[in-house]
Amino acid sequence: MPGVLTGMRISLGIAWSSVIVAEMLAVKSGVGYVLWNSYFLFRMDQLGAAMLTMGMLGLASDLVMRWLTRKLVGWSLR
Repeated sequence: MPGVLTGMRISLGIAWSSVIVAEMLAVKSGVGYVLWNSYFLFRMDQLGAAMLTMGMLGLASDLVMRWLTRKLVGWSLR
């Protein structure tokens, strides 16, 4: 179980990256689109906000996975 949850935590980071790249390439909405569009239009305020949003979403999802790991397999972490 600890190995499975570690794999899920790593996969969550890869999934976030994939979502952002897909939004950059294929759609007209989302954080990835805002990032890509503001880069080309030299809107540094929007670019910074998009980067901050991506970072906060990634941190929040990682904290949830860490909490879940502690609750499910706290016995193996001690």
